[in-house]
Amino acid sequence: MTTRAALPRRWFLLPLLIGLAAGPALAQPYLSSGLGAHVAAPLEVAGQSNDKASYCDEYFNPHYALIEPCLRPGGGMWRLDFGGAAGVHAETAVGYRIGRRFRVEGEYVFRSSGYDQFAPAMSADRTIFGKLDGEIVRAEEYVGDLNAHGAFVNAYVDFPNASRFTPYAGAGAGVGFHEMDYGAVWARNLDPAQITSGRELNIPDYERFRSTLAGTVTTHHDQFTAALAGWQVLAGGDVALSDAVSLGVKARWVRFRRLAIEEPRGWDQLRSHASNIRLDGSEPATFRLETDDVGWIGVNLVLKYTF
Repeated sequence: MTTRAALPRRWFLLPLLIGLAAGPALAQPYLSSGLGAHVAAPLEVAGQSNDKASYCDEYFNPHYALIEPCLRPGGGMWRLDFGGAAGVHAETAVGYRIGRRFRVEGEYVFRSSGYDQFAPAMSADRTIFGKLDGEIVRAEEYVGDLNAHGAFVNAYVDFPNASRFTPYAGAGAGVGFHEMDYGAVWARNLDPAQITSGRELNIPDYERFRSTLAGTVTTHHDQFTAALAGWQVLAGGDVALSDAVSLGVKARWVRFRRLAIEEPRGWDQLRSHASNIRLDGSEPATFRLETDDVGWIGVNLVLKYTF
């Protein structure tokens, strides 16, 4: 499922326009490329679904209409905390030096962060708490690789001096096209006697409800994509190897907006059946995920050639 953000397309023309306006006497074009490592921030994920309590599911309780809460809109919320991740990133840029102190550039950055983590789901409301209290024995979700293709417009200030080393600082803004491997497993107790959902509601044929619900699973796996606006702060230094070539180190702090995913198709399977709580398909169960801001900190080597 893909979410799109408005893309600041005009920004990517900025280096060219500034370079042309400065004239050939001041503007020096350059190319650069680099490779490095980074640490991605911990990821907090909030989930929300319109699914109701298991005893409202017609596949297991044909008497759901006798239960007043099952006739109202429902839903549940949960959250998961994933730790940080390590990864690699690569960059390439085309830019212009304007005078001795200023540069602007258009930059492409690819990064791959290997989270590869399971995290237990934690209840955020009564509906989910009821499922986790005896009914569900495993409630985990998974983040694999989080990859992003980023396009930025950056501006730098150089600090030239008498040595061959030139430190600099800069900032940039742009957009990142993110891809995140995601999975979920919610497994119910194999022992019907351990399932206590709805026991206070006097559900007809309650033992049949518990025995058919036991051992069922809710699962999902997908690669979610989204285009997110972002910004970065940069700092580093270059050592001149010749009049045209330099080798340097660049550090960056990168931040993107929240990753929000709507999944209207619902789960791959909901309690081991289609993602719907009615036999006639009239109440599809869907869900939504949202992360906190997606960010990372990295360091890389940069090789630069000035024309």
